[in-house]
Amino acid sequence: QIQPPFLYNALGAIRELCRQDPEDARSALGTFITYLRGNMESIQKEHTIPFSKELDHISAYLQLEKLRFGEDLQVVFDIQETSFLIPSLTIQPLVENAVKHGVCSREEGGTITLHTHREEDRVIVTIQDDGVGFDMDSLEKLEHVGIQNVRKRLSYMGNGTLQLESKKNVGTTATITIHDRRD
Repeated sequence: QIQPPFLYNALGAIRELCRQDPEDARSALGTFITYLRGNMESIQKEHTIPFSKELDHISAYLQLEKLRFGEDLQVVFDIQETSFLIPSLTIQPLVENAVKHGVCSREEGGTITLHTHREEDRVIVTIQDDGVGFDMDSLEKLEHVGIQNVRKRLSYMGNGTLQLESKKNVGTTATITIHDRRD
């Protein structure tokens, strides 16, 4: 799902860059094209993709959001494992939630960390933010289409799960576990 407000905001930020810094605007437009191309390609894929392809898509998304939020949005990539497959558009919606509902809901902004590592036959992917968080008792009410789609993709894959942990005024962590037997 591409959210129209994200498209409008990204295009508005690029338009503003056209006035201020045409070279940066050209670069941002290239990033926007990369993002859209990744989304369109992902919609057509019903199978898994290399994590590196999903990471490229996430990076493009975060670069566009940094155009809008500047220093209020900090991003940390702690990528220790890259050789695994994942359903397309599985991690990106979680990163988008961390930006939209976590970090950017705080007046002072915050940090999003994407971490991957391997534990024997499992790959663990965490998306963590130090945003506003939420009460875990309200999770069912808060779980919207994006989270449901991620759960369905991981279930369809047959060997992945998603767990959410959150604490008000502390932040949220989404953990994807993929059972990745290399046989």
